[in-house]
Amino acid sequence: VLAGPDRVAAARQHVEQGCNVIISDDGLQHYRLRRDIEIAVIDSMRRFGNRLCLPAGPLREPVSRLKSVSVRVANGVPDAGELGMTFEPAGFYNLAEPERRAATDQFRDGPVHAVAGIGNPDRFFSGLRGLGLNVIPHPFPDHHGFLPGELEFGDDRPVIMTEKDAVKCEPFATARRWVLAVEARPDAALAVGDGARGDGVGHRAIVRRRRPSRRSFRRHTRSITIAMPWPTPMHIVASA
Repeated sequence: VLAGPDRVAAARQHVEQGCNVIISDDGLQHYRLRRDIEIAVIDSMRRFGNRLCLPAGPLREPVSRLKSVSVRVANGVPDAGELGMTFEPAGFYNLAEPERRAATDQFRDGPVHAVAGIGNPDRFFSGLRGLGLNVIPHPFPDHHGFLPGELEFGDDRPVIMTEKDAVKCEPFATARRWVLAVEARPDAALAVGDGARGDGVGHRAIVRRRRPSRRSFRRHTRSITIAMPWPTPMHIVASA
């Protein structure tokens, strides 16, 4: 895994390490990076908001851009021309001791503090309530850089957070802080390559290739970009 603003430089580094498939999260707008497949993930609850791009609206790309992507995947209930995807809880683990696991029942004896610095915190809070937890929500802005004191709420109740936020909170982990692991389960059609194109036309998305760019740095490297119109995090479990 590499992180950096220059996606082409990161991709070159992957290739030098022997990688022949590159998945670029939020890579739709990085046009210097040649891509073979584009997957746009849409929040089915909020859709496209006011349909304007940042900073006037929530989108990174105009809605019209969806007409040219390989596949549209809705996080939740899909509309026509989209494939669906759900996030399934995969258990809780302790932030200070990741090997320490906990069952959901352990958190049902009283209220829990739920912390989320993601694009749609309410989705995380609703998911915890769906597990039968009494949630005290603490929403933070997307990509929030947490400070130790922001996870202290004046009691000894458990604090549960997303995996994305957990990475930022590891330096001040305590035994009371827990992480909900999730797995993305996309429509089976995506796994076998039957895509939903932006214009609603079904096709074999996984074998659909864009014309090679003259700027391509390695002919035999395939690039898959995964982008979200909303600046919202996601986790994808990919298999081949």
